[in-house]
Amino acid sequence: MKRIYLMPLLSMMSSPCVYAAGDAYNPAMSLILDGRYSDYSNNPANYSLPGFQPGEEAGLESAGFVLGESEITLSSNIDSYFYGQATLAFADSAAVEEAYIQSVAMGDGFTLKFGRFRSSFGYLNAQHPHAWDFADAPLMYRALFANALKDDGLQINYLLPADLFIQISAELFSGNTFPAGGNIDGGVGASTLSLTFGGDMGTDHAWLLGVSHWQANNIGERLDVADNSFNGDSKIHALNVVYKWSPHGNPLERNFKLQMEYFKRAEDGVITDAISTNPSTYNGEQNGGYAQAIYQFMPRWRTGLRLDQLSADNTGNNLLVLSDVGVLTNGHQPQRSSAMIEWIPSEFSRIRLQYNTDQSAAGSTDKQIFVQYTYTLGAHGAHQF
Repeated sequence: MKRIYLMPLLSMMSSPCVYAAGDAYNPAMSLILDGRYSDYSNNPANYSLPGFQPGEEAGLESAGFVLGESEITLSSNIDSYFYGQATLAFADSAAVEEAYIQSVAMGDGFTLKFGRFRSSFGYLNAQHPHAWDFADAPLMYRALFANALKDDGLQINYLLPADLFIQISAELFSGNTFPAGGNIDGGVGASTLSLTFGGDMGTDHAWLLGVSHWQANNIGERLDVADNSFNGDSKIHALNVVYKWSPHGNPLERNFKLQMEYFKRAEDGVITDAISTNPSTYNGEQNGGYAQAIYQFMPRWRTGLRLDQLSADNTGNNLLVLSDVGVLTNGHQPQRSSAMIEWIPSEFSRIRLQYNTDQSAAGSTDKQIFVQYTYTLGAHGAHQF
């Protein structure tokens, strides 16, 4: 069996996905169908994350049978210089998930992307939900980004000519989407800078290490799910580590993946209570992350464990406003543990059973069960490392 090397896989992080035959007159098309059955011991409508201001899409799915985030993607090489992709996500309503142009022939290790796209910040963020190892996003992604950081802007990647995989990524965004939420100056409202390293260790092991920085200055009005607003400056630092193992470099029979991300955010500005319209100065300090392990113990079967933990130390001059908004924790640290097992009949289908013990809210444990299906129809590119 031919070994699948890490370095070509890592190089796809700076290159567009390769789809089946498609051109300017006949673009490749794929449809991702995702759905689930959800059960909670608590009312999902009352879900909260003390210490944070989650965005509109950070809540839980409704109980019972629901359509998850399904996607339609059109993609094609436009000419010898550019590639284009558009992804429409839909459940009860439709929205443009991504729509971008990416260069394919800049040379010298440079790649340019512009349009609307998921940021390269962190590790998991660039992956669409159907590629996640669990049915839901890590708590820190839910708390900071309302599950994903995406915006309209420009990305420049540079892949260094080195024996190791070393990539530098810089992004300039409009800053009009959560967690920036409002750019009062116009122009560039948010930016990121990421540095990623990776390589092989013998024939069985591969690793990836990344550091990222995101910031938005002069946020005009970031609204949370309850329409409380934040105005000010925000910065996020992130560290991610991924380790993969497969016997003799062949992941088809057995493989193991260990994945960890840590985030730290600092904010300085003013928070306004949507109900009372009273403001408070705000100095926010939040940190946390997750660690997960995925093991494919036999062909077509995988299982995994994930642990999440967050903490916050937020202060201001009006504690009543901060309490009403929900950024005071009273010493509580949101945490969650998750376990899943999944059956993968082929690379185009998956059925997953997942159980969460969610202690996001103080003094309450929510026992959550998900039965999820994901099916791929049509041409779909390889996923990143």
